[in-house]
Amino acid sequence: MNKINKKILLSGLVALFAFVTMIGATYAWFQVSSAVDVQSININVSSSESLLILADSVATPYSMASNEAFLTNPTNYTTYLTNANIVSSGYDFTAGRIKMAPITTVDGIAFTNRVGGAVSKTPSALTPGDYIEFSVWVFSQSSSVNVSLYDYAAVATNLNTYANDVVNCLRVSMQTAGSGTSLIYGVDKDLDFAFLPNIVGYDAGTPANNTINGGVKTTLLTYNGTFYNGTATPAAGEVTNVLVDSTTIVTLTAGVPQKVTLRIWLEGWDLDCDLNLLGALFNVTFGFSIKSLV
Repeated sequence: MNKINKKILLSGLVALFAFVTMIGATYAWFQVSSAVDVQSININVSSSESLLILADSVATPYSMASNEAFLTNPTNYTTYLTNANIVSSGYDFTAGRIKMAPITTVDGIAFTNRVGGAVSKTPSALTPGDYIEFSVWVFSQSSSVNVSLYDYAAVATNLNTYANDVVNCLRVSMQTAGSGTSLIYGVDKDLDFAFLPNIVGYDAGTPANNTINGGVKTTLLTYNGTFYNGTATPAAGEVTNVLVDSTTIVTLTAGVPQKVTLRIWLEGWDLDCDLNLLGALFNVTFGFSIKSLV
């Protein structure tokens, strides 16, 4: 297939992180180009609910077996994570080391490009990562609690109004340590992109390659997580305005932290994941909330 030699500037201010990114497109997807400007990262966890958070070490990840004294000491945690916390953990996403590229997944954990090729989560100046992944430890000192996602919001305001569709392509997944599954969050989580005869990447020989595999689509939809927003209109598989109806990300026993891996990407099979994203600016925010006592 011929490559589309266009550069796409995509910037986003994220509660987890904020970034501006340059990517180019292959098929109606995107292939990493040569420039990126990563800005600050801000991670916020509700302090009013006595939840604490700690960025996991990338080079030598913490474990309860080796680091129990450290992990169970609340003074090592904070109620929010800053740029410095993430970078000092060993995940240096700055200075062009991540270039977001729309990709896909079968479970919110493992990722490939459209044709099954490898993609990278590793920040690097020479070979930047295609999506963002790092882990945090979540800790409740005094109560055993169920924790869910709250106030997930994706917002875009662009001169090119078609570029605002970028908010529909964003996905966030969360995986509790030891679990082979994840929860996938986003808004308007369709997987209905299709290559048409007039789109570069259209496969006339194998029509099935022009849409997402039906079995994969069904499986992905089962991983959809529902987040809490007290003022939102409920949407099945996306958002609820009743906290107890939100999906539990992790169950915490008092005094026992749990590791959660966070991933953010652009879903290439989303209907809105096309070249209209040229110049898109977007914001994504979310946090952790106590859903209920265990």
